Amino acid sequence: MLTHVPMLAHGNARNVLIIGAGDGGVLKHVLMHKGVEKAVMAEIDGEVIRLSKEFLPNIGAGAWTDPRAEVIVGDGIDYVRKAPDASFDVIIVDSTDPIGVGEVLFTDAFYKNAARILTDKGVIVNQCGVPFIQADELRETSERRAQFFSHVTAYVAAVPTYVGGYMTLGWAGKDPALTALAPDVLKARAEAAGITGKSAYWTPEIHAAAFHLPPYIAQHLPK
Repeated sequence: MLTHVPMLAHGNARNVLIIGAGDGGVLKHVLMHKGVEKAVMAEIDGEVIRLSKEFLPNIGAGAWTDPRAEVIVGDGIDYVRKAPDASFDVIIVDSTDPIGVGEVLFTDAFYKNAARILTDKGVIVNQCGVPFIQADELRETSERRAQFFSHVTAYVAAVPTYVGGYMTLGWAGKDPALTALAPDVLKARAEAAGITGKSAYWTPEIHAAAFHLPPYIAQHLPK
C-alpha cells in the first residue's frame, strides 16, 4: 500500500525517490511497475542494506541488481535538498516515527524541498502512525505538509504487527483527483503497469476504499 497506491494513483510515474526502506522491499515493489525508468533509494545506514541482503534476501530480491535502481548510502534529507526542481513523480518515505533520528524527515524544511522536487502531478507518502494511539503524529505531520501542498490527506492499511487498528499513510500533492479514482480506472492502470495479481493485499477496491476514512481518523486532517 505504501508503494502501489501512489504509483497507480499517479498513473505515469517514471522517476521515483525512496527514502529509507533499506531492506529493499519498497524498491522491489516500485520496480514491479513497468513504466518506471529510474528508482533512487537513499538509505542512511549501509548496514541495514548489507544485513538485509544477507539475512532477508527475499524482501529486496532482484531489485538490488535492476539497472533502473540507484541505491545511495547517504542522507535522504541532503539528497532532497540538492535534487533539481521537478525531478521526481513520486516520493516514498519509509522511516521510523518522528522521534530522534527520524524526526528530520517530518520537518518544514524537508517538506518544502520535497514539494520543490516533485512534478506537477507528483505525490509524497509516508507512514503517520496508528491514530488510535498516535493521533498527534498524524495531525502534526498533516499540518506541516499543508504549508507546502494544496492537497493533504491520508489513507489506511491494516498492519497486524502494529497495535491499535489501522496504520495511516500520509499523502500530500497538488491534485485531489488522484485520491478519488474509481476501481475500474485503477484496475486498468494495474494491468498496464504489470502488477495485476502480484500483491497479497492491494486490489483496486481496497485502494479506492483506503481514502474513505472513519471520523476518528479524518478529524485529525486539515479542514
